Amino acid sequence: GSPMRKRLITAWLTALCVVLMQVGSRADDSPAAFEHLPEGLFLEAGSQPIVESGRYISQNIAVQITTMWESRSDVYAADIWVRDLNLLRRSYAPELLNVKRAGVKKFGQALGAVLVLTGDNAENLDSGILYANGVCLREKLNPIRDTCIILKDGQMLVYTSEQLTRELYDGLRGQIWHSFIFGPGLLDSDGHAMTEFNSKVNRANPRAAIGYYEPGHYVFIQVDGRQAGYSAGYTLAELAALYASLGVQEAYNLDGGQSSGFVWQGELVSYPYDRPVSDCIYVTDMDVEEGE
Repeated sequence: GSPMRKRLITAWLTALCVVLMQVGSRADDSPAAFEHLPEGLFLEAGSQPIVESGRYISQNIAVQITTMWESRSDVYAADIWVRDLNLLRRSYAPELLNVKRAGVKKFGQALGAVLVLTGDNAENLDSGILYANGVCLREKLNPIRDTCIILKDGQMLVYTSEQLTRELYDGLRGQIWHSFIFGPGLLDSDGHAMTEFNSKVNRANPRAAIGYYEPGHYVFIQVDGRQAGYSAGYTLAELAALYASLGVQEAYNLDGGQSSGFVWQGELVSYPYDRPVSDCIYVTDMDVEEGE
C-alpha cells in the first residue's frame, strides 16, 4: 500500500492499542451472566475442568470439537456454551503482543485460551462499526458490507448495510459487546442458507465463521482449503448450507484464505496456514474478574 495508507493504519492501530488497554477492566462494559442455560451443562463449582482431545468442560464453559470431511474439505466445528459472555472475547495483536499482526497460534499461547479463531481483519477497512469486549473502537458505518453484532445479552444479529441505518445503530449503542465487518452474512431471516451473498469471494477457500443458536450458545467453524489432494475449501454456499444444517439462527463469515486459523488448547489444528492477523475471537476459562 501507499506510505499514507501505512501511516493511517499505524495510527489506527496505535489508537486501538490505547483504547483496548481498558478492555476487561471496566465494570460498565461487562455483560450479565446467562440465567436460562440447560441443567447439567457445566461442572459444579470448584470442580477441575475435564480436558480431552475434543472436549473441554468446566464450571464456566463447555466446548465440543467435531472434525468432519465434507465437500472434499477438512472442517472443524466448535460447539460452544459459555456461562457468561465475558468468556467470549476478542483480542488485538498491538495490545496483546506489541506487534501489528500475529499468527493465531501466538494469540492462543499468549492468551492461554481454550480456543482461538481468526477475527475479521477490520484494520484493513476504513469503515464499519467496531466493538471489542464492550468497548467502541469505531462508529463509522460501512456503506457496502454486512455487519455482525453480538449484544451484551448474548444475541447475535446480522445486518445488511441497508438495514443498519444510523437510527438503528444509535438504538443499539451501549448494548454491543462485539461487532464484525468482514462478512458476509450466510443465512436469511428464517435461518435458511442463502445462495447469493454480499461478497466477491464466493469460490472455494479456507474459511472461518461464527454461528449463533441462542444467548450463550455459539459455534465456530474453520475450513482448510487451497490444498490439492488434501482440502479444497468451502464456497460461501457450502459454508451457509453447513450452518443451516446445524440449525443455528444466524451465521457470519470472518476473515479466510491464508488468514483462516484455528487453535485448540494452544495447538494450531488448522493446516497449513497461520498468516499473521490483527485480531482474533477466543473462548477463555479465566475468572471473569481477572480479565485477560
